Amino acid sequence: MGTLLEVIISLAFIFLIFSVIVSGICELWQLFTSKRGRFLYKALNDVFNDPLNRDFAFQLLSHPLIDRLRETDTKYPHYIAAETFADALIDVIRSNHQLPAFAFDHSTKKYTVTQPALTPPAEGNSKAILAQFIEGTKQLHESDLKQLLGTFAFGTENYAGLKKNIVAWFRQYMTATSTWYKRSITRALLVISAIVTVSFNIDTIHITKQLFADKSLRQRIVQRADDYVRSKPAQDSIYKNMPDSTAQLIVQKDIRRMRNAYKEAGLLDLPIGWPQPEGQDWRLMIFGWLITVSALGYGADNWFNLLVRLLNIRTSVKPKDENGQ
Repeated sequence: MGTLLEVIISLAFIFLIFSVIVSGICELWQLFTSKRGRFLYKALNDVFNDPLNRDFAFQLLSHPLIDRLRETDTKYPHYIAAETFADALIDVIRSNHQLPAFAFDHSTKKYTVTQPALTPPAEGNSKAILAQFIEGTKQLHESDLKQLLGTFAFGTENYAGLKKNIVAWFRQYMTATSTWYKRSITRALLVISAIVTVSFNIDTIHITKQLFADKSLRQRIVQRADDYVRSKPAQDSIYKNMPDSTAQLIVQKDIRRMRNAYKEAGLLDLPIGWPQPEGQDWRLMIFGWLITVSALGYGADNWFNLLVRLLNIRTSVKPKDENGQ
C-alpha cells in the first residue's frame, strides 16, 4: 500500500510540475494571439449588443474605464475587474436617457447643442445615480437586456447597492464563461502538452517502472511534493500581489511560474529527457507519451488539488502502517 501510494503521489507531482509549464505556454499563446480578449468581447457582445435598442457592448468597451485597459487600439482587454465593469455599465445606462438638447437660433441661423450635466459618482449623490440608472433602463424598448438591467436595481437604495449587484452578476457570468473558454482551448492545450511531452521525453510508463524500482527516487519526489504543497500559499501571495492589467506583467508572471516549475523538475532528477534514459523501451514510449499528454491536459490546478488529497491520505495511513509494524 505504501509503495503504490508513493508512486501515485510521485506521478501526480510530476504531472503537476509539467502542467504548470504547459499552462504558462498556453497563457502566453493566448495573450499574444489576443484569443482571451476576443472571447471576452464575444461574451459581452452576446449580452449587451441589444438589437432592439443599441450596441451597449460597444459603448462599454469604448468607455474610458475599460478602453484604457487595451494594450493597443486593435486588441480588446483580456481582463476587466468586476468593479470597473460595474462603474462603466452604470455610467453608460444612466446616460442613456440624457441626450443632448438641440435648439435652432433663427437670428444666427445656427443650432446650439446643450450637453446634459451628469451627476458624478460621489457618495453624497448615490441615490441620484441610482435614479438615473433606473430612468435610463425605463427608456429602453422591451428586451432581455432591459429585463436584466432592471434586476440590478432590485432591493437597492443607492449607488453602492446597485454596484454590488452588478459586481456579483459579472463575477458569476465570468465564472461561467471561463468554463466555456477552457473548452474552446482544449485542442491548443493538447498540442502544447504533446510538444512539451516529446521535448522532455516524458514517458509515463518508463517513469512508473523506475519509481517502483528506485525507492530513494520515489521518496525524494514525495518529499519534494510535500514541500511544494506547504509552500504553495506563499507562492500564491507573491503572484496575487502582481497586478495583471498589462501584458508585460502577465508575461513576467507566467515566465516566473514556468521557471520555478522547470527548476523543480530539475531538482527531482527524473528519468526523462534526451538521449533516451537507460532502460526506456522505445516500443512502449509512444504509449507512455500519450498517457503523459492526456495527463498534462488535465490542468495544473486539478493536479494540485489531487496531490493535496493524496498527501493527506498518506499522512493518515503512514501512522497505521508504523503501528502495524
